[in-house]
Amino acid sequence: MNSLPSQILNVVSNLFKTVSNFKVTIRRYSISFTVLIALTVLYCLPEKYFNSGLNDYSYCLHKQFLGFGCPGCGLTRATYYLLHLKPFLALTLNASVFFLMPTIFGEIFYQFTNNEWSKKFRYLLYFIFCLSLFVVYLIRIFTFKS
Repeated sequence: MNSLPSQILNVVSNLFKTVSNFKVTIRRYSISFTVLIALTVLYCLPEKYFNSGLNDYSYCLHKQFLGFGCPGCGLTRATYYLLHLKPFLALTLNASVFFLMPTIFGEIFYQFTNNEWSKKFRYLLYFIFCLSLFVVYLIRIFTFKS
């Protein structure tokens, strides 16, 4: 028969294990929920924030110093237009957006499954997205007119 202090110790130990598992679960899914909330907010913003033209002032230091956009320039606006089902406009802003969305959903899928196959698939999606950014950058370099 267990004594009262050992029973209390078991209850406290189980409580700490439960809290620890809860922290791991929260940390694991927080990235996915943050990304989904960010995409929802981006979707809900009015178009006037994004429909300002392609030649307006930019906060991108790369564009200010070199005169042409970095690989990430236009990616937020392209994501906005892709979420609003305007793929041709998204393509003119930044073609990498078509690889960004699968990468985001691949990351969310990995967060929920957390197995070896989804981990490899996630790395493949990241590689393809980074490669698309590199290609966009090369296109911007070679089509730049000073």
